Amino acid sequence: MRLCLVGGIFDKSREYRERHRYTPETLLADALESLGVEVTRLGHRTFRPSPAHDVVHVHHYGGAALRAASQSRTPFVFTGHDLRLLNGWPVSAAWRHGYRFVTDMADGLVALSRRELAFLRTRGDPASIIRRIPNGIRSDIYRRLDVPETGQLVALCVAQLDPIKGIDVLLRAVALLPDLPVRVRLVYQTAAFESTYRRLALELGIEAQVQFMGFLAPGELVREYSAATMLVLPSRSESRPSVITEAFLCGTPVIASDVGAVGEMLGPHGLVTPSGDVAALANAIRMMSERPRLNAAERELLRSFALREASIEEMAQAHLRLYDEVIRAGRRRRSAVRHIFATGVRAVTDLVEWRRNVGADGQCRLVK
Repeated sequence: MRLCLVGGIFDKSREYRERHRYTPETLLADALESLGVEVTRLGHRTFRPSPAHDVVHVHHYGGAALRAASQSRTPFVFTGHDLRLLNGWPVSAAWRHGYRFVTDMADGLVALSRRELAFLRTRGDPASIIRRIPNGIRSDIYRRLDVPETGQLVALCVAQLDPIKGIDVLLRAVALLPDLPVRVRLVYQTAAFESTYRRLALELGIEAQVQFMGFLAPGELVREYSAATMLVLPSRSESRPSVITEAFLCGTPVIASDVGAVGEMLGPHGLVTPSGDVAALANAIRMMSERPRLNAAERELLRSFALREASIEEMAQAHLRLYDEVIRAGRRRRSAVRHIFATGVRAVTDLVEWRRNVGADGQCRLVK
């Protein structure tokens, strides 16, 4: 099988890819290659439909997904990793219609959760093949370390400093607990909103309790999980946050907003709170702080629960079965209306690409 796997990670520099080696796309590509699949890895910017592949699989919505949906004659599989529409997060009309177009035109759709599976069944074309396939995690890396017990109450949050991740909700919740000495440790990739949250912590009077850790490599992150009292993920929207699985694999309890796959990922082993509810999150942190620390058997129970759907091999095999299905079915014929819309999408994506490569004076900036 010749697979074209498209993901934003493959556009990044070598240094960036070395720092972020274990993304869903890279783990899937590596696993499929170990099974004998010929995988071409392309970024969103470099992807162009080609008959050289048996199937195209695009991760994340963007120009590549639009190109694959509108131009490719090769069977097309799409994994969105984005449930803002389902979770009620505001998006532009253009984004909403474009996303609907991609899911409607895809021959195969990957849902990362039961919620997403039900959502896609209401939005995709009835003929689309939709399968729920959870992401795999490197369980050999994420396992509990023996770290010294400090006696501190540590709420670890591993998420981008972005409004959609609800960092403000966490800080406001901690401010409602003046009698509880919670230390918040924030781990994130980019510092775009760091100054915003530093100001908020100062305004709330909890600046001494909040540590901005920045980016941590997996080995360093495992130590953070192992030392934390709890992982707190107060997101306003998520698809299937891998940090929950990582924390469970390290035997760390979790509090998270009830969005996307969070409920099914936590099962009976964590606390869910309504998205954006500061008081509910404060109460959950207090409840978690009053529980006895987990013993070895309880931590192993968390790990076993997470392992049920964290297998990279099972993720790869499930994708192979989906690829086989869409290849056998072939690229579906579209109605005249969809063909006209696809032509429009193709024209827009071509125009955007032209504007990116050609200056206002008509001189080409990039020659390939």
